[in-house]
Amino acid sequence: MEEMLNSVEKAQKIISFRLNVIKACKREGIDAPSDEKIAEYIDQEYGMNVADFMADYKEQEGIFRTPLKDFKEKVLGYSWHNAPTEEEMKEWTSKNGYDVDAFLRQRIIKTYNALEKATLLKTLELSDKCLVMLWNLFIEESAKYGEDSYIYDLNDEFNVGFLRENMSKEQYEEAIKISNEKDTQFIQWFDLNDGNIVAKNDIKGIIIAYWGDIYDAIVANPYYYKGIEVDNHADYFVEVFFEGLKTALPKA
Repeated sequence: MEEMLNSVEKAQKIISFRLNVIKACKREGIDAPSDEKIAEYIDQEYGMNVADFMADYKEQEGIFRTPLKDFKEKVLGYSWHNAPTEEEMKEWTSKNGYDVDAFLRQRIIKTYNALEKATLLKTLELSDKCLVMLWNLFIEESAKYGEDSYIYDLNDEFNVGFLRENMSKEQYEEAIKISNEKDTQFIQWFDLNDGNIVAKNDIKGIIIAYWGDIYDAIVANPYYYKGIEVDNHADYFVEVFFEGLKTALPKA
C-alpha cells in the first residue's frame, strides 16, 4: 500500500512539474519541450526544480545541449572583425554539418580578393605533401616567421634524418608518439621557443589562413617558386599559381 502511495505521489509531482514547465515557457514566449524531453530530464536525476530546468533549457545546457551550440561556441571563440551571425551558422550547418575547420576555411577564403582566391583554390588542389613543401619554401624565402615554423614530414627520409640529428632521443620518440596519436605524418617542432612538438592535421587550413602573406611573397619573388616540382607539375609558379591567376584576369 505504501509503495502504491509513493508511486501516486511521484506521478503527481511529475504532472505538476510538467505543467509548471509549460507555464514557465509560455511566460518566456518560447515553445515548451516535448514530454519525452521532460521525462529524460527527470530520468537523468536533475531533480524537478523548474528554475533549474528553465535555465538549462534556455541556455541549451545539460541534456538540451545541441551540436549547433558546441559549433557556435567554437566558432565565436575565434577573433572576428565581422563575426558570423547565428542564422549564417544555422544555414551552413544545415547543409554542411558541424565541421568548424571547414566553416572557418570558407569564411577566410571569402575575405580574399579575386586574384588571391583564384590562386588559392588552384593551389589547394595539390596534395598535403606538396602544400607542406610550398609552406616550408615560404617560411625560408620570406623570413616572415621563425624557422621553427617549418612543418616536418615524418614519411620523408630527409626530414626524419634532420630530426634524428637535431632532436634528443626522447624528443624524437615524442614526435612519433604525437603523430601516431593524431594520425598524421606532419608535425611542427618549436625548437626556438619552448621545444613543443605539435601534430598538424589540417595542412590546407594552414595554407588558407596564411594565404595573404604567401600570395604576396610569391608575387614579389615569383622565380623563387618557379622550380618547385609538385605532384604532376614540374613548375608550381607557371603550372599552378599562374594558371589560377589566369582564371581571375579579365578575358581579352
